[in-house]
Amino acid sequence: MQAKTGTPDVIEGLLENVVAYVRAGDIVPIDSQFQAWADYSQFVPSAVNGVKYNGQILGIPYNTNARGMLYRKSILKQLGLKPPTTWDELLTTAEHITAKLSNKGTAGVMFCTSLTDPRGAQEFLGLFFQTNQHLFKLDATTKKWTVNTTPAEIAKVFQLYYNLYFGSTKNPAVGNQSGAAGISSYVQDPGYCTGLWAMVPMGPWLIARTVQGALQKQILTEDTGVITMPVAPGGKPASYLEIKPWMLNKYSKNPDAAWKVMQFLSSKSVINEWVKIEGFTPPRKDVLNSPVVQKNWWAKSFAELLPQGVALDPLNWAPVYTAILTQMQAVVFGQSKPLQAATALHTQITQFAAQGLL
Repeated sequence: MQAKTGTPDVIEGLLENVVAYVRAGDIVPIDSQFQAWADYSQFVPSAVNGVKYNGQILGIPYNTNARGMLYRKSILKQLGLKPPTTWDELLTTAEHITAKLSNKGTAGVMFCTSLTDPRGAQEFLGLFFQTNQHLFKLDATTKKWTVNTTPAEIAKVFQLYYNLYFGSTKNPAVGNQSGAAGISSYVQDPGYCTGLWAMVPMGPWLIARTVQGALQKQILTEDTGVITMPVAPGGKPASYLEIKPWMLNKYSKNPDAAWKVMQFLSSKSVINEWVKIEGFTPPRKDVLNSPVVQKNWWAKSFAELLPQGVALDPLNWAPVYTAILTQMQAVVFGQSKPLQAATALHTQITQFAAQGLL
């Protein structure tokens, strides 16, 4: 509704929003402008392909990242622990940390499980992608999306969540269950930076919090390690790949000027400075290979995770995210067992596919 007023001229969003904007008729393809731009060849092909829908480019990717796991180096060293590489190791390591340090206000690990925060669904999908990179598949004949998983496969991820919250009734991995369930990224992010949790699944944006205080700067720059997300049994390294594009409002009264704004915000000079501040992985090859990334341990660490990132399939994720988060909350609040929640989620997304909502 807002877009139809012509304001804003340029829309910023997540990859999962693109199809919703297409269906609302709010954005226009930019193939001709983008491909005619001299900088086009500098953009990583996988990032450009990620913002395509029906073969058309819907935006300029300016920010991308694959999630990793952050951990407090001093805590693991103090307790004689190694960074976890599997889900089982994540659970046992986090529970051990909680047992030893909960009296000092630090628990083992924290995931985002807020009902209204897309981060929670992104973390869930990143774990799911370790065993199946496509929650849905496109029927070649009908051109419609169908469900490409089973309740049992989904239940594996919910079982991990259940174990994190209830695996050890005395020392759960996430700490105090009543305060740990349903937190948002606005709690998860500052919580790690102030010592509430020893490990968190995270993207590179967190480095921007170094300006918030001496403790945050010390933890992030001196006491944090970045590793691959722990891997599921029988799975392979994978995580959610975030891609953020600039999109052109179909109703803009100044489309030429809006395009120039998009070019500026995606230019080498702007992205170069932005990476210095937020540490995200640039989708431009000239910045990715520049000193701002290659000589910055934080940015380089996340850039090295990029090949493990799995981009979302081009469909309408809005109802799917709500369904994932609803069943996730049922698990972490102890209202549903993992298979029960997985069956409910499978039923919901199957209905979405049948109704043509995707």
